[in-house]
Amino acid sequence: MRTEHEQSLIDNEHFECLGMGEDTCFVRVKRFDSVCKLTGKINQFMLNQIAPLSFWRANFPAKAKHGGLTASRWFLRSACAERGYYNEERIQHRKLWDAKRAEQPAPVIAASGLPTAFVVEDMGDRLRVKCPFCGELHVHGGPELGARVPHCQLHYGDLPNYELVRQAKEKKAA
Repeated sequence: MRTEHEQSLIDNEHFECLGMGEDTCFVRVKRFDSVCKLTGKINQFMLNQIAPLSFWRANFPAKAKHGGLTASRWFLRSACAERGYYNEERIQHRKLWDAKRAEQPAPVIAASGLPTAFVVEDMGDRLRVKCPFCGELHVHGGPELGARVPHCQLHYGDLPNYELVRQAKEKKAA
């Protein structure tokens, strides 16, 4: 169980510990919303990359018996270790998905209020639809239309369901 002071150090305004690699701490720097990889022995320069020097000096004063750089280093390593293993491949994977998602136009909203995934191909027992979130073609089992969970929900935890809708056929001019 952590003390209130220890919890305030972990829930600070500067960074969030994400986890550990081999000999690496992964930290999200909040003001840049980027992941910082601290490899090897953590030094003063590395600490200054994730939080101002004033944060470290105020919380780990060098005058204290177990303070200064050693205490800062121990705190950061133990906070990251507490979060567990961090898979570095997720960083690049997430960047690719975020870029792909940003390229998509705003989705058409169905009468139900859900974003629309238009049916591209009816394969009898399955439907191939164009995802309004990532632009990929997703295959859904069952020919029923209506609300469904998007396949790219695995990449984004914040996506709502979408509604499968058939596009209206254009009328030919006479």
